[in-house]
Amino acid sequence: TLQPYFITTGFTSLISKYVLSGGHVPGLEGWQWLAILAAMITGIVAGDLLSGRVHPAAARRIVTVIAYLGAVATLGKGLLELAAA
Repeated sequence: TLQPYFITTGFTSLISKYVLSGGHVPGLEGWQWLAILAAMITGIVAGDLLSGRVHPAAARRIVTVIAYLGAVATLGKGLLELAAA
């Protein structure tokens, strides 16, 4: 599965953001942290339930499409912010 990869990249991202921000943690309220935790658990459970029903090649295509959409959205946001500056 891709879970070890996602855990590694997520943890590395979290640590690097914490270190590079000077040790600041996002100012979220308690219910927001709980919502994030619930979303993570829901995703893990859903992935576990669907893993036997979704063909691995289809899962790879879905993950790739989501990654490209995220990259395009991030690029678009950055370009809009540069244009506004």
